[in-house]
Amino acid sequence: MGIRFLSPEYMEHATRVMSDPGFAEEVGDLELLLQLTTIGVPGEGDVDYVIAIVDGSGEMRRGRVEQADATIRQTYETACGLARGEVNPAAAFMTGRLRVSGDVAKLMKAQEALRSLQDRLAGLDIEY
Repeated sequence: MGIRFLSPEYMEHATRVMSDPGFAEEVGDLELLLQLTTIGVPGEGDVDYVIAIVDGSGEMRRGRVEQADATIRQTYETACGLARGEVNPAAAFMTGRLRVSGDVAKLMKAQEALRSLQDRLAGLDIEY
């Protein structure tokens, strides 16, 4: 039995992944505070969570922050597609499947780090 996507256990695993020294090498001096909302998570409704990357380490946790660099709002279907690598983030943004506000330029600079996180989580047995 796998880990349910966007569950607290999933986020704990993501935090461990972002604490790996290899992740620190990949993100360099990037600092990012990203607020995400995924709409229509089965059995939960809307889920708010944060990805924070500071000093080469990161954390993913449920909740909200006041002064995020950027905010992303997406449906559960889009979030799953992005996590599986089946949906291109730029295409999702351009077609309105991904709603972004805040510092879009900073978010674009963070794409490599977010892709690295996605790649590192790909080996996890995830239940969508």
